Amino acid sequence: GAPFLGRLHSLVIHVSAISSAGTITWRLCDDTAGDKSLVTDTAGALFAGITTATKGSASFRIDLDVGLTAGDEIYFFAKVDAGSVTIDEVILCWEE
Repeated sequence: GAPFLGRLHSLVIHVSAISSAGTITWRLCDDTAGDKSLVTDTAGALFAGITTATKGSASFRIDLDVGLTAGDEIYFFAKVDAGSVTIDEVILCWEE
């Protein structure tokens, strides 16, 4: 696609199958190897669901101007501090 020039506002991560994880660390890159970070490692608490303790979310404010000159794809990488989770959805809010 065409190059992206815009502002990244926020990112929300929805997870399930939480097993011993309390913190999630993520980054956004513009390459598939994860070597060219747009947003460097960012960590935050996973908050368990109200009715289901094995489902949860984490939300982050980014507020960063980004210019991608080689296309419009951004790659998401994540890890947890312990155990495991299943990442069900990642919502990135942005504007051009």
